[in-house]
Amino acid sequence: MNKSLRFRLTLLYSGFFAALFVISAALLYGALSHSLYQRLDESVATEADTAAGLFADEYEEVGHNAGAAAREIVNDMKLRGDLVAVLEDEQLLAIKPSMPVSELKSPARRTAERGVTLGGTAYRVVVAASLEPVRQQTALLRRDIAIGLPLALLLAGAGAWLVATRALRPLHAVAEQARRITEHNLNTRLQADGVAAELEVVISSFNDLLCRLDNSFDAMRRFVADASHELRTPVSVIRGEADVALSRERGG
Repeated sequence: MNKSLRFRLTLLYSGFFAALFVISAALLYGALSHSLYQRLDESVATEADTAAGLFADEYEEVGHNAGAAAREIVNDMKLRGDLVAVLEDEQLLAIKPSMPVSELKSPARRTAERGVTLGGTAYRVVVAASLEPVRQQTALLRRDIAIGLPLALLLAGAGAWLVATRALRPLHAVAEQARRITEHNLNTRLQADGVAAELEVVISSFNDLLCRLDNSFDAMRRFVADASHELRTPVSVIRGEADVALSRERGG
């Protein structure tokens, strides 16, 4: 496992931004997809209202001939390839473009239906629009997300690496200061100018440690000096006595 703090920070930032981008892309796709389907439903509903009103008007104009009125309105409706049909119960009076009645209930279409009662007879005016344009637009959106998301994650990763590098730069500077401190300059202290508050706490603690070490070394040096001074005279006497004793002739 990589123990680099920079790598871990980069991974953390990248993971956060990846989750943020994925959630944002999902919300964007859901909102736009819902908007497209809602707009199509509203358009179909408006067209159904218009067709129902025209059918009633034409019915009166052609002398209460439902078939003729139905054929007239399906010919007059200038739609974007949508299906328009008029039915009496389940009997088809007119449909345009010419397709089976089953196409009105196809899962590939959005349908709006309006009931009209004329001359005591109930009629149904149905408008059905293809879902293909919406599916094409959502497919383009998915393609754009599939292309843009990896690029966004790549940029986020690069940005996270730069941010982590910049954030750790003061730490490297402090480490360099610490490397220059030896037993000969324990009175040196780390500089905390311009560093983050969190790192300033670490520097302060390290300086306190240096202070204690410096005091310990001072105490040790004083002890060694005192011990040397106290032992110097007895050692000199012992050495002198030893020299005298060694200089004497030994009896046989």
